[in-house]
Amino acid sequence: MGSTIKRLEIDLEFEMENEKMSNLLYETLILESGYNPNDRAKASLEVHNNFLKLKIDAIDSISARAAINSFLKWINLSIQLINQIEAE
Repeated sequence: MGSTIKRLEIDLEFEMENEKMSNLLYETLILESGYNPNDRAKASLEVHNNFLKLKIDAIDSISARAAINSFLKWINLSIQLINQIEAE
């Protein structure tokens, strides 16, 4: 008989080029970590030096994948915006 996933915990760590970038990303994304429309996945963020740490706690793989995809898109967009602003 097959088993089902009851909960997923995923820890991701992003190494940024410097501490300034990790802090800027943290400030940009912290509000998103508190947004939880359906309680199927929760996210928390921490910053340590030049590392941004993301923890996803989800009740199923679909919710975990959706949360990871959202944060990866937000991180990518934020980095692009920060780099564009700094270039100007």
